Amino acid sequence: MDLNRQKIYEGKQQHPQMKIVGFRYPGGPNVLRIKEVRMPTLRRDEILIQVAAAGLNVFDTWHRRNIPFYWIDFGLNLGYECSGKVVAVGSDVIKFKKGDEVCAILSLGGGYAEFAVAPEFDVLRIPSGVSLVEAAALPEASRLIFFALSELVNLTPGKKILTDYSFDKFTVSVGVYIHASSADSNYPPTPKK
Repeated sequence: MDLNRQKIYEGKQQHPQMKIVGFRYPGGPNVLRIKEVRMPTLRRDEILIQVAAAGLNVFDTWHRRNIPFYWIDFGLNLGYECSGKVVAVGSDVIKFKKGDEVCAILSLGGGYAEFAVAPEFDVLRIPSGVSLVEAAALPEASRLIFFALSELVNLTPGKKILTDYSFDKFTVSVGVYIHASSADSNYPPTPKK
């Protein structure tokens, strides 16, 4: 380190660090590496999540392989959905508090880390009966399901749908009647509201 640079860092407080899974160049899973980076800073409308699990979806694989899918440069931040516990909230956050179990869509990535930051409007409470690991896969899938059912099928509260077990918890929260079918003999195929 040269002397000029050393003077810049003298007397400054060390910023907290965390571990992430990232990559330096595009490729297959073999390019992934664990590295240390600065903890994300929290804005007034954001939530800091201690990540328990991260979802893996096509955006992560496209990003890692450098296949363009948006007009935004995401840098090296993988993980577009995660779940975990809230460890801090910004001053404008009203729906969540420290200790809440949540899942989130991370529009700019960052879920393959010990901590992730998301705006309050991209954070969801984990439905009862859903584990933290299962919840990591909910944000993007539920957004797609909601769009498909509400926009393409025009499913509204009070209507009926025949579905399998995977839609059960989501459609109940939307207020539709479910007639569920499942290959799982432990799952009762009775209609639910």
